[in-house]
Amino acid sequence: MSAHDSYHDAVNTGAVTAKLHRHMASENYPWKLKQAADLATPKEVLAALAHDDSDIVRSYVAKNTNTHGSTLEMLATDPCGVVRGALAENEVCPFVVLKQLKQDPDRGVQEAVDRAPFVRQMYSNALGAPTASDPRWDIASDPRTPPYALMALSQDADRWVRFGVAINPQTPAQVLAALARDRVWTVREGAAFNHATPAHALIDLARDLDAIVRRYVANNSAAPSQALAILARDADPDIRADVADNSAAPSQVLTELVHDEDYETSRNAALHPMTPLPSKAYALTLPSGAHFARFFEADTLHLVITDPATTAQQKATAMGGLLHRGQHHDVRERYGASPDRPTQDAFMSVFVDMLN
Repeated sequence: MSAHDSYHDAVNTGAVTAKLHRHMASENYPWKLKQAADLATPKEVLAALAHDDSDIVRSYVAKNTNTHGSTLEMLATDPCGVVRGALAENEVCPFVVLKQLKQDPDRGVQEAVDRAPFVRQMYSNALGAPTASDPRWDIASDPRTPPYALMALSQDADRWVRFGVAINPQTPAQVLAALARDRVWTVREGAAFNHATPAHALIDLARDLDAIVRRYVANNSAAPSQALAILARDADPDIRADVADNSAAPSQVLTELVHDEDYETSRNAALHPMTPLPSKAYALTLPSGAHFARFFEADTLHLVITDPATTAQQKATAMGGLLHRGQHHDVRERYGASPDRPTQDAFMSVFVDMLN
């Protein structure tokens, strides 16, 4: 994605997000329903709609293939069974979520998983895979299965049985390391997802030829810094964005990703709690910096404003983020008479906005 395209994506995303805030406030149900169903709706808008009071809106978010995996995982615990069942209709729903839904206390949710076309294909006999009730799959994916049995099942000829072992949190490290080298990418995907997979295996998987495998490593909060550093320079912008959203991402990697030409990657890195303040301040100078400021925590914006090392432009953008939240009085009281010249200049640059 070029910087030009990234900028326009930022502008479009900002416009939709601004509309979201207005329509949420006005209880504009038709608009929210349309956004929840639209495959072009940005992931952060869908994440916000996933908390909507309407079960129908949340159900459409659950079905939307553009909904981020972390949002789908959250919806798997939604109090409404209709919402949880809607996840089974989403062909990008993480396998671990489907596995969780298969054990849902609501029988209707379990049946929705069994009816899903892509799940039936996954278990189809044509692929030589077990049926959903195959005892080998149940045993391979069950955390109560003893290590010696998991070791034996890891050698099974069936890819889905090996996958069940690969995602099992109780699978021994040496078995996971072997499955990380499996010839079938689906099995390697399971190892990439598993938090128990050894660090050296995750580093190798970060270089896997399959993008889905690499993306699971990018989302794995147990991934070592070296693996995330490798993925931070991946050619796939979605993978870089996932690294920037990973709670385990080191500050050095995040600093690098703030400069990324991809809008979502740069935004995720800028908002990450482990990103150093100078890098957060730098993000406010980007073409989409004003939009980023709307997502910063208020305390972070105040730190940018009071930091002696930040520029008047960075301070002004931070103040703009506070004004967007309606904190006009707070900005005027704190910075209206500041003795610091850059802070004075920043305050005067946003003064007109404060009058409106």
